[in-house]
Amino acid sequence: HEHDAEDAFQATFLVLARNTGAIRKRETVANWLHGVAYRTALKAKRSAARRRNHEARLRLTSPRATASPTWDEVQGVLDEEIQRLPEPFRAAFVLCVLESKTVPEAAAELGCKKGTVSSRLTRARRRLQQRLARRGITLTALLAALSLTEPAGKAAMPRQLARAAIRSGLLVAADSPAAAVIPSRVAALAAGVTRAMLLTKSRLSTVVMLALGVLAAGAGLAARQARGAKEPDEAAAKPQATAKPQVAPKAGNDKQTVTYSGRVLGPDGQPVADAKLYLTLSWSYVKRPSPSPAYASTGPDGRFQFTVPKAKFGDSATTLAATAANHGVAWVDVPMRGKRENLTLQLVKDVPINGQVVDLQGRPVRGVTVRLLHIRAAPKEDLRSWLEAVKAKQEGSHRLEGQHLSGQLMSQEISGLPQKANTNADGRFRLTGIGRERMIVVQIEGPTIATKQVRILTRPGEAVEVPEWMPISEPGLEKPPVVTYHGATFKQVVGPTKPIAGVVRDKDTKEPLAGVTIKSYKLANHPIHGVDFIQTTTDGRGRYRLTGMPKGSDNKILFVPRDDQPYLTVHAEVPDTPGLEPVTVNWEMKRGVWFEGKITDKVTGKPLAGHVDYVALPGNPHLREYAGYEGTFVQRLSWNVRPDGTYRVVGLPGPGILAVVYSDHYLDAHERDDAEGAKKNFVLPMSYNAMARVNPSKNTERATRNVMLDPGETINGRLVGPDAKPLAGVRTHGLTRWGGWEQPALQTAEFTVRAFNPRRPRAVLFHHAEKRLVGALEPPKDKGKPVMVMMRPGATVTGRFLDADGQPRANVALSFVIRLDADGFQAGYLPDKIQTDKDGRFRIEALLPGYEYTLRDNQGYVPFGAGLRSGETKDLGDVRLKSYAP
Repeated sequence: HEHDAEDAFQATFLVLARNTGAIRKRETVANWLHGVAYRTALKAKRSAARRRNHEARLRLTSPRATASPTWDEVQGVLDEEIQRLPEPFRAAFVLCVLESKTVPEAAAELGCKKGTVSSRLTRARRRLQQRLARRGITLTALLAALSLTEPAGKAAMPRQLARAAIRSGLLVAADSPAAAVIPSRVAALAAGVTRAMLLTKSRLSTVVMLALGVLAAGAGLAARQARGAKEPDEAAAKPQATAKPQVAPKAGNDKQTVTYSGRVLGPDGQPVADAKLYLTLSWSYVKRPSPSPAYASTGPDGRFQFTVPKAKFGDSATTLAATAANHGVAWVDVPMRGKRENLTLQLVKDVPINGQVVDLQGRPVRGVTVRLLHIRAAPKEDLRSWLEAVKAKQEGSHRLEGQHLSGQLMSQEISGLPQKANTNADGRFRLTGIGRERMIVVQIEGPTIATKQVRILTRPGEAVEVPEWMPISEPGLEKPPVVTYHGATFKQVVGPTKPIAGVVRDKDTKEPLAGVTIKSYKLANHPIHGVDFIQTTTDGRGRYRLTGMPKGSDNKILFVPRDDQPYLTVHAEVPDTPGLEPVTVNWEMKRGVWFEGKITDKVTGKPLAGHVDYVALPGNPHLREYAGYEGTFVQRLSWNVRPDGTYRVVGLPGPGILAVVYSDHYLDAHERDDAEGAKKNFVLPMSYNAMARVNPSKNTERATRNVMLDPGETINGRLVGPDAKPLAGVRTHGLTRWGGWEQPALQTAEFTVRAFNPRRPRAVLFHHAEKRLVGALEPPKDKGKPVMVMMRPGATVTGRFLDADGQPRANVALSFVIRLDADGFQAGYLPDKIQTDKDGRFRIEALLPGYEYTLRDNQGYVPFGAGLRSGETKDLGDVRLKSYAP
């Protein structure tokens, strides 16, 4: 009975308030409370039964029921048997099963080793299984049923009930005369469980702390369903009533918290109740967060609202996701400093994934883990545009995913999504909750098989094969591997693994190194380096065993030290010995140099975060001492800079570079004029804000190098049309250093260029597609003054493409790029694809005069653009692509 349960809850809290001093250890509170709650509930149940029997004699009543009597009795049996367990076993079971804590968390609370908790939990389960079996109940089935109703031990109470219990407990704790206002039925129930005890002042602080914990558990769980089930007559009487969504308590004032609000709709556009909301950081240079908890649940009207501490997410770009039973997940990316209120998330219909894993002989493989990594969605939740691009063979698989499947959700960060599935005796598995018309990546792994990452489409149909990149049609060039996209029902063949084992030591001291991560770097019979999804870690004696690498030649692995170890990431080749027995690869790592310092703004001096990479310069005489180190960035994950701007990375003695990246609001290293800029003949695979030279001597253990990032100049301007009137709706390129054509178009005629160096000016372009107007920025002569850019009609180019035999190349798509500077830097133009018609003819409009353009595909290229003038149309005639071969 709901009210009896509320009385029992308050009485339990009163017993806690009166007996806090009797609890020997703070970490045993959960176990102690379970016993008190069980005894209190039994007494409340007996009292309620006597009361109802008495009332029944006076009048006929139909007591409300929230669960079937049979189910109540089954739950009571479980509680009874839990109380019969020895105290150590009961504590482990309550924490790990009823409170859903992990073994490490429970071990920390109980003050014992993880292995001890695991052993106690196993023995507790065994005893409960035996005792319940005698009473006709299966423990696993009972726990599964509990998880389907409401998480055991974590059922949230109404906020008003929590407040009432805490208020009563604090009155008793303070020995206040006002304690007399506590309901008599609650006080009597508590007195019947344990004798009254007056608390000393020293106990009061403990009760206050416990009270705050109970309040957070009761009122802070925004994912709780609406309190209680409505009576049938009440629900019928108020069909339009809606409940406000549960809201997490604010953590301070508006400057300390960020509020997210909105609604969740179903595929039919109707509100979805009890949908769970999750929040995680979008892609950034900082460490990826742990799986997000459910921050809120939607009310009957589909609405939600919750707050999070600003210190956790701040103004960073975030991803808000929603899940609900029998639906596919929905998510929305919230940009930095973007709108966080009145958001709409629309769930989609679900298409289950049904797969089977078999070995090379076609036999099912049991016990394989299928782990969901991420989900990609197409615009308008429709994969047809991607499939059409695949059939046209316009680009490789990764480019096509980026162009047509731009929406990405890292599923491991959303705890409400299925994280993994295991294959049964038939090798089959099933995944749900993802949604239709999407592409997912799963990792298939097991102790005896080679680990694979597999792409699956959540739609029926045959597998689709796409080259990883578009090959250049020249003889002798390496062909790209084929990426397979399976349909929603498929069979995956896996090969055997050849384990790799060994010991990692310090090269000079020969001491074993613990905590070194061993990763896959290149898989046998696969041309790509940098494949690092298979990994393990050395133990306290430096030993490791890596499973999941395929059998074959040309396997390579990485040795990645912990962040607190002064070693560099190195790679080693793995020999292919006969059979599937483990192959031994021992390794010795040589200590490097710790580089430490601070990253600051060159103008303001304020600290900046970001990350730092180290690379040894060619010709460094110490490179030969570090076997397996190539200085390539793929071998070293980024070293994060702390919020106060300080960093620590590992490098080599001798000449090297610390490459620092923060944001596109600072000059690129290639644009800088000072010592922290980059030389033209030194090319790195990405843009950095600074490249600081270092050159420590041999035997140096620690070196300091502070680095300043240059914000450059800021230019404010206005766009006007040929009529000199302000012009909005213009697409821009180059407003920031690393941006391409910015999305969306400018809403006004005003624009701002950041991180600009007038001594090394970059191209800043403007394009109005509808009006066919183009423009480019001329660096201002007077620093700090606004500029005006007049948009003018662009040039037009026409022509006809022919193949090598002189035949028209009909209905083909060619990439279209613009050359922006003398160093040959190219960027996509608008549009970035040109399509020929049935006769091979093409037309390109709104070209900016004064620049060189290139049309190309996998067969060749053709440059043009010299002599173009504003507003003119130029016919190139018959055009043949030039071969890439010299």
